[in-house]
Amino acid sequence: MRCFSDRFKELQRIINVVLCSCIGWGSLQAVTTEESLLAQEIKLIKENVEETIECLIAIPSDEKTPENTIRPWNQLHQNLSMQCRALTLLSFTDSPLKEEADRLLQDLMLFVSKSLFQNLEVSQALLGYAEHFIQQDELHTPYEHYEIQSLLQQIKASHPDHGDWVSRLEEQNSNFEKTPYLHLQGHGCAKEKRKDLRVFSLDTHFVPAQFPELEGELMLPWEERVSSIAEKIKLADADVVCLQQVQAEDASYALYSALKGEYRYFYASIGPNVMGFSPKSLGISSGLFVASKYPLQNPRFTPFSITGLPSKDGFFDFIVVHELAPVHIYHTHLESVPVPYFSQVRAMQMNQILDTMQEDYWDHPQEIPFVLCGNLSIPYGTKEPGLALIDAFFRDGLINRQEQSVDYALLLKMNPDGWDAEFCDQYQMDTEMISMEDTISPELSLSDHPALLSKISLTH
Repeated sequence: MRCFSDRFKELQRIINVVLCSCIGWGSLQAVTTEESLLAQEIKLIKENVEETIECLIAIPSDEKTPENTIRPWNQLHQNLSMQCRALTLLSFTDSPLKEEADRLLQDLMLFVSKSLFQNLEVSQALLGYAEHFIQQDELHTPYEHYEIQSLLQQIKASHPDHGDWVSRLEEQNSNFEKTPYLHLQGHGCAKEKRKDLRVFSLDTHFVPAQFPELEGELMLPWEERVSSIAEKIKLADADVVCLQQVQAEDASYALYSALKGEYRYFYASIGPNVMGFSPKSLGISSGLFVASKYPLQNPRFTPFSITGLPSKDGFFDFIVVHELAPVHIYHTHLESVPVPYFSQVRAMQMNQILDTMQEDYWDHPQEIPFVLCGNLSIPYGTKEPGLALIDAFFRDGLINRQEQSVDYALLLKMNPDGWDAEFCDQYQMDTEMISMEDTISPELSLSDHPALLSKISLTH
């Protein structure tokens, strides 16, 4: 097993100290926002904080529900995290707004700390919700109980005065199953048997509405793109759909609604990151989303041991029960910050995935296809260390890959131990690229990433 070096543990410590209020990174293009507009955004987010606090405190505990309590709390978390991200993107550039962004970020974090993180009434309101939730007779999902567990842990860490109350609720909640993903059931299924398994992968950039242009080159909010992307997925007729950056909480439900007629098994809100009462708790979820026509065995989310900026990034893996053979898929979005030393972070994340593949192989030593797909944020044609790992251990199903492309669908060709150079050579994977770009009006593009449609089949 590979171990994370002391050097990278120290890197993680420095990153957490310096950038603890931020998450992730997208490619920042030209920013033309005026200083007054930045200040207006901060004013709006402060109003959002105050309104959410007022509502949470005003609702009696026995009237609190997931819809009027935890979802507004999660939405506030998304908006705060994305605002911190936007300001940080500006502060890391040579933009004339750099100093203003730095000042506004500090101002925002000071405001949030005083009005929200140090507000005992808010933590008491959330504990009241948790108590009412756990004591209800109605059946709740394992995902909702996982959220409650995460919330209790965050409150316990920041407000030790609530220790006895939190411990009692943790004990009560321990009796319920918990999963770090939302499992939804659709109505679709595989309509015909075929000799290949088809996997669709796409970075959607489904971030809260006001931020897509800071995440890439998109101008349209996710609400105006989701139906068109769903139609692209249906047209591809894939068996398994793996989407990245489904960050807006409502986007998961919108995708489910659009695809539930074609797919049966859904995994959404994977790796949730529930906001607590310190800046280090800020950061949205992994953003991973999966839909499948076939049953999935052993679904599992694994957070990365090291990230560039604080986030709940990780990978989601599962085994597809298919007529061809069981296929083990690892779905991820690696650290995307374009800072030189973060290329080492991506390499460490790749190594963690390879370590897990090795463990999975030794637990069940049978030669089934191991597939890695998603936005790896490793530009093709560069000297990033992660690219050397891709070349050594995987076959790339995409022919004529373009320089600087970062979206991959890979078939494991060598056992992660390195001794079997012909691992699973009886399988092949052919990948085609599906453009999401509007060449006439780029601002109307569905995504600034292409989709990949991979077909996994036997070679003989």
